[in-house]
Amino acid sequence: MNFSKKNQSNCIMSNNFVNKKLFSTIVLPLFLLISAVVIVGSGCHAESKDEYYIDADGDGYGDSSADSIRFDETQGEEVGYVKNNKDCDDNNKEINPDAREIPNDGIDNDCDGGDTIEEGTDN
Repeated sequence: MNFSKKNQSNCIMSNNFVNKKLFSTIVLPLFLLISAVVIVGSGCHAESKDEYYIDADGDGYGDSSADSIRFDETQGEEVGYVKNNKDCDDNNKEINPDAREIPNDGIDNDCDGGDTIEEGTDN
């Protein structure tokens, strides 16, 4: 068989189109699917780390002004650290979100953002 250059050129272009279409519709999706199955099946996934905050006064509430530290969940809770940062004064264990607010003492005892002011009291 004798093909003219024009016919050979069209044939090559047609094959390239088929190859690209085959790759984009079958080969690539199949590769991605197999890769996902292999990754999931191997147990390869992102590490889960929990955020902890230092609890200097030991009241169960972390320092609201401190940066968090991440620990691997398999390590469990670290001594001196807690999973919350709700303590507004981490140097005094009597001051925390569970504390009773003492009105008019000038201290935010329960970490709600300020001291309770009661009118008509001596202070």
